[in-house]
Amino acid sequence: MKYGRQRGVLIGTKGFPDSATMINPPAVRSKHITDGLSKTICVSECTGRGAEVNKKGIDSLNGAWVSGSNVTHIDKGINSSKPPKVWKKERIFSDHPGGANILACDAAVIFFSNETDRALILHACSRDGGERHTDLIFER
Repeated sequence: MKYGRQRGVLIGTKGFPDSATMINPPAVRSKHITDGLSKTICVSECTGRGAEVNKKGIDSLNGAWVSGSNVTHIDKGINSSKPPKVWKKERIFSDHPGGANILACDAAVIFFSNETDRALILHACSRDGGERHTDLIFER
């Protein structure tokens, strides 16, 4: 499946026709997460990131996954890139050996191994893609 912008849960305003004048992005409610709350990623680790500060103050809070482009930012696997590139590219990264924690939309924290298939991660980032084989990574 080809994923576009704003297919995740915590979305921004980029990519919407009226994004130049939009103050708040549209809310994503539980009913919009048709792939299932327990099978959809809300946020993941991107260790070491924080606010970018420039001469004027805070430039960007850079919360991975909060940009609304979460699906399109999964172009590498878990912990496959190193800082600072991993932060700029908003990839899943942690200081844990062997993987990273993610938070599912049902509030469960799950450890994804470095070997987790990239396609499965993409499916799990989409709130309404209709994928059913994400059970492979959400075993509890």
